[in-house]
Formats: sequence, C-alpha cells, structure tokens
Amino acid sequence: MKIAATTLATPNADLSEMLKECGGYGYEGLELRGIRGQMYLTKVPEFSDANISKTMKMIKDSCMDITCLSLSTSFVGAPQEKLDAYMQEGRDHIELAGKLGVPRIRVFGGDIKEMTVGQAVEKVAKGLKELAPLAKKNNVKIMLETHDAFSVPQNVVDTVKLVNDPSVGVCWDICNSYKAGWDIKKSADLMGHIVDYVHVKDNDGEKYVLFGKGKVHNELGIKLLMEKGYDGWLCVEWEKKWFPDIVDAKIALPQYIKELKRIIG
Repeated sequence: MKIAATTLATPNADLSEMLKECGGYGYEGLELRGIRGQMYLTKVPEFSDANISKTMKMIKDSCMDITCLSLSTSFVGAPQEKLDAYMQEGRDHIELAGKLGVPRIRVFGGDIKEMTVGQAVEKVAKGLKELAPLAKKNNVKIMLETHDAFSVPQNVVDTVKLVNDPSVGVCWDICNSYKAGWDIKKSADLMGHIVDYVHVKDNDGEKYVLFGKGKVHNELGIKLLMEKGYDGWLCVEWEKKWFPDIVDAKIALPQYIKELKRIIG
C-alpha cells in the first residue's frame, strides 16, 4: 500500500507548498480537494491551459503522485439545477484528470430526500452511467464514496452493482461508514472486493482526532482489507478546511503516516 494526504489538511497552501510539505513527511501521494480555497479545480490557475504543462513538470519533479481529484459532485439531494451543475463538474474534472494523468476522481451519492433508498440508488447509478463513457475515454475511474446517505456500505454496493461498469468503483471512508452505524468487519466483508481507494481519519464522537485517539476502528479496517488483497492507496483525509479548530496538519500528518506505516509494514 501507499499513503497519500489531502489538500484539505492545508487549505491555504498552494500546490507546490503542499507537495513539498507532504513529501517531507514521507507521503507518496496527494489528493486534490481544493487549492487555496478554490474547490472547482479546473478554475485553479495552475491547471489553466497556459500553466498546466509547467504544473505537470512540478508534480513530476516532486516525485509525488496525484492520486485523486475529489469533487463536490452529488446525484441526489439537491435541486435539479444544482444537480445539472454537479454533472458538469464531473465532466470537467474527468477531462482534467485525463490531462494530468490522474487515475481517479471522487464523487458523492448525496442525501436522500423525498425518495426511497431504492430510488436514490437508481438515480445515482444513472448519473454514474452517464459519466462512465467519458471516464473510460480519459482512463479515469470514478470513485463513489461512503458519504452522506451513501455512508451505508450496502447503498454503495447496490449502486456500483447497478452501474456494472469497470470505470466506476468505491472509495471507502472508514470513518463515515463507522459513524453510519456499520460494523467495520461487516463493511469490509461487503465492500472489500470492490474498494479501490480508502480515506482514513479518526473521530472521538465530537471531532476529528489523531490516529488511534478516537472511536473509529481504522486499523482493523485496513488489516481486513489487506487480508482481502487490497494494495491500493490509503489517503489521510485531515479536514482542516471544514473544521479549522482541529489539530494543525503539521502535527496530524506526521502522526498519521507514522501509524499507518506501522500497520502496513
């Protein structure tokens, strides 16, 4: 396994600063979830047509992989106008990932409102099916995360099965499914064969905390995935962007990678 961190950890840093900082801690990859407050990555100056070649060289010189472009795209739980905008966001970022050679993007299912779980699963699957041909064309995989109503692993599995396309997979946020009330072993047994990417963060029931200081059984989840042959990325999703009062990234990121390296050996 390899270990990455997300730009949410240092939301005010530019890309070069984050690459340098995470590389210094020993991380091998960086997940892009906004840069300097701009969450729509195609609008970030580094990825403009004028700058993208220079940016790609900077990334290559850093010896870091860009593991994933993470979006706000959802398929249910919002007015149709916003859902249409989310679909365009998905298309824009699939194309950006293709240009950068980034192998995956991350999307959400969304909150279930005024519909049954089955109807939500069908609608999310429909949106993913619409994006899948463009993803295939750009050699990009779309990761549906265990998040919002889809923190429930069964909902994610049902959706991915319904899509039935190799361009669509699963990002398992262990913390989110744990907070949704799902047992870690049950989650791993259900999703382990289709997990393509993993988010790691710990929570004590009130806030995000250092690895092993909370209630989330991340270590067990990782070990269960290893038993099932998972050899992909573990991404430390330290959400300083959304929760500015949590521990600073300069403390959290070194602590998390030390613990994760201990687990994976």
